[in-house]
Amino acid sequence: MSEHALKILKIQNELSCRLGKTSSLTEALQICVQAAMDAAGMELGGIYLVDRNGGIDMLCHKGLPDEFVRAVSHFDKDSPRVQVLMQGEPIYFCQGKTPMPRAVTASGAEFYRALAVIPFKHNGEVIGCMNIGTAASDEIPGIASQALETIGNQVGDILARVRAEEQLRESEEKFSAICRSAHNAVILMDARGCVSFWNNAAEAMFGYSESEAAGRDLHDLIAPGEQRQAFRRVFDSFRETGRGSFTGKTVELAAVRKNGEEFPAELTLTPIRLKGEWNASGIVRDISQRKREEAEKQNLQQQLQQAQKMEAIGTLAGGIAHDFNNIIAAINGTAEMMLKSKHPESPDYARLERIIKSGLRARDLSMKLLTFARKEKLQTRTVALDAVIADLTDMLRGTISRGIAIRTRALEPDLHIHADTNQILQALLNICLNACEAMPEGGAVDIETGRAAVGSGEAHEACARPGAYCVVSIKDSGHGMDDASLRKIFDPFFTTKEPGKGTGLGLSVTHGIVHEHNGFISVQSAPGQGTMFRVFLPEAAPCEEPDADPQCAAARGFGKGTILVIDDDTDFNGMIEEALESEGYDVIATHSGPQALEAFKTNMELVDAVILDMILPDMDGTAIFRALKELRPDATVILCSGHSQKGKAAALLEQGAVAYIQKPFLLSEMFEAIQRVVHPSGTDE
Repeated sequence: MSEHALKILKIQNELSCRLGKTSSLTEALQICVQAAMDAAGMELGGIYLVDRNGGIDMLCHKGLPDEFVRAVSHFDKDSPRVQVLMQGEPIYFCQGKTPMPRAVTASGAEFYRALAVIPFKHNGEVIGCMNIGTAASDEIPGIASQALETIGNQVGDILARVRAEEQLRESEEKFSAICRSAHNAVILMDARGCVSFWNNAAEAMFGYSESEAAGRDLHDLIAPGEQRQAFRRVFDSFRETGRGSFTGKTVELAAVRKNGEEFPAELTLTPIRLKGEWNASGIVRDISQRKREEAEKQNLQQQLQQAQKMEAIGTLAGGIAHDFNNIIAAINGTAEMMLKSKHPESPDYARLERIIKSGLRARDLSMKLLTFARKEKLQTRTVALDAVIADLTDMLRGTISRGIAIRTRALEPDLHIHADTNQILQALLNICLNACEAMPEGGAVDIETGRAAVGSGEAHEACARPGAYCVVSIKDSGHGMDDASLRKIFDPFFTTKEPGKGTGLGLSVTHGIVHEHNGFISVQSAPGQGTMFRVFLPEAAPCEEPDADPQCAAARGFGKGTILVIDDDTDFNGMIEEALESEGYDVIATHSGPQALEAFKTNMELVDAVILDMILPDMDGTAIFRALKELRPDATVILCSGHSQKGKAAALLEQGAVAYIQKPFLLSEMFEAIQRVVHPSGTDE
């Protein structure tokens, strides 16, 4: 064997050994081009591989100038060079003997004086080529071409394998990078049910590192204890068939973290067939946040439904209270007129007084309904705190179980507050009723009043003003509350009661009422130790406000005048008409807006004042008021309603209404209002 043949054989052996040890395509190409150049004794070389589009790319080169490499680094599928290459035969070009085709030289091959293009094949298809050439000689010796063709035949399959392995590694790396960077947990489970892949999100979600999870039974790792056996049975069936109740769809289930915490999860399981066995890939999403949002949404929907229900109840209560006020007004007014004709010693006198007092209590009840029904605040006045507590205890004793004792104690006498009595009563009543409900087996509610000086520190903490406050303490002997409940006690719709047994609005309303009165509330409670509410209300100076006396409706003899009464309630109209006529007035009673306007047009010059109800079925008070003013701008209109002076009535008072009477009223209140506007001097004239 010649020396050159031995050299080539040595090069081939070394080439095989080196290619067998490398897994890098770039390194393999460098080895091949160097071996080919050494075998052929040439100084220029490059290797092209076919890309996925059928073109060729130069992936390795030696001895070639960069400018030349840039010119010949890629050729498209339809280029002449590629078409020649794909014929699969070696091509030799030598200047002066075998000139290169014009289509080839146009691509930059004129750099070579001699060039061998040796194709690589794998499974009979061309996968690339090596271009080995020289700029120093015009010939390629036959022994050199033999060596190049031998190397070309040798490395085709090897390069295909190395390239496939590298592509596989790249694919695996991409898969791993994508899976590891995924926001959801990506887990692979082998045919034994053990973890074979565990990404970063799985580590964060479950608390196990990849090394801790690898090779462990997945069911033991993430399934709650009571569900593991059921999951294993499902997996055993899946392992045999590749099908199961979890495969091919997304299911919700409970999962458990390393610290034992259970959480809701969503699993998408896909079967994978590997080496004849069924494996599975799972994508797990922690849906705790979504469940919280869904629960919050459901809670908000329930709150909305509850609010709509309460709004409907409020509207109903307002309507009932309005009609109730008309009935009370008719009863009280009639009783007052009868009382005038009775001697104080008559048995009927005491009976009529009792009717009037009961009517006044009914009026207070009606006002409570209106307080619940409307949003605007009632008029405030200075009231004795003892009187408020007395009313509160009266209401409680008629409401609560007899097994609960109500005990009151005044630490400071003669305390006064500036308040809307009905609202403050409602606020305190809500606290007391909650206290009673906390003692289903009986107990005691202690109500204590006193005075407290609130300093700047405490006032700042309570978002209030420093100064003197009246304090109402309400303490029960019930089951008490924990800190979590205390923090949310004034939240709207929060309740510790069973579904259907509480709206969760009582203490929220109480908090709002006290806040509107520039006060604040402190709460102390502990499980099993009862609860104490302390309601702080700014102290007010005493003010003489004499209560209405049923007997003050005695005849005054105001004198002549014509009063137009507009109210749709027949009994109320009849009572007002009789009362006014008994005082010497002429009365025109009407029951609707159109009837009233027609009567006003007919008697426009005679009418001295109009008593106008704010709510009529066919035409509301605002429209009637404006029509009256259009007919006679100086018309004297007294508004009358079972609702608060605020709202529509307040607007009409600003537009020229002269007075407002709150239904149900005592006749004395009506007579005084008429006297102020019709006879301001107190005479008939």
